[in-house]
Amino acid sequence: KNAHVIKPWLRGRDVSAWKLNWANYYLLYLPWDFPITEYPSVLEHLIHFEQELKNRPEVKEGRHPWYTLSRYGGAGTAAILNKPKILYQRFQVKPSFAFDSDGFFTNDAVYIIDSDDFFLLGCLNSDMCWREIARNCPPIQNGYQLIWDYFKNIRIPTPPDDLRDKIAVLARRCLD
Repeated sequence: KNAHVIKPWLRGRDVSAWKLNWANYYLLYLPWDFPITEYPSVLEHLIHFEQELKNRPEVKEGRHPWYTLSRYGGAGTAAILNKPKILYQRFQVKPSFAFDSDGFFTNDAVYIIDSDDFFLLGCLNSDMCWREIARNCPPIQNGYQLIWDYFKNIRIPTPPDDLRDKIAVLARRCLD
């Protein structure tokens, strides 16, 4: 019964070019309207952290129950996280884009592109795209911040379908 609220979880350091290096972390995905009394084993686990969770400012203000996530995670968020997508590190010193087909949830160091486009994944991990990132994104020590306001401006080529398909095939091979 609890399996659907226990989600595999990634940190920024777990995402690299082409692959995810999962460290076997999990997240209890409990949105604000979660019926905790229907999940006694989850509640029993969380009781060990109750005081710490109750000390969060937003809980003290009564914005949500002590046992739920701080940020609202509605059905729309879970739907995106549960489906195939491209993940990338917010801070990068080299292209670090990977494909997730396992429904990982992430921390705030990992950004999500709601797409299963392997052509796009291939482009994002390319030297050409890295030059676009350098041109558009704010620099950090030895790399760049891929903040969406800047990252959304990178140019992605639109090749003919046959070339697009070849690049997608190559990207899938890189995943293997």
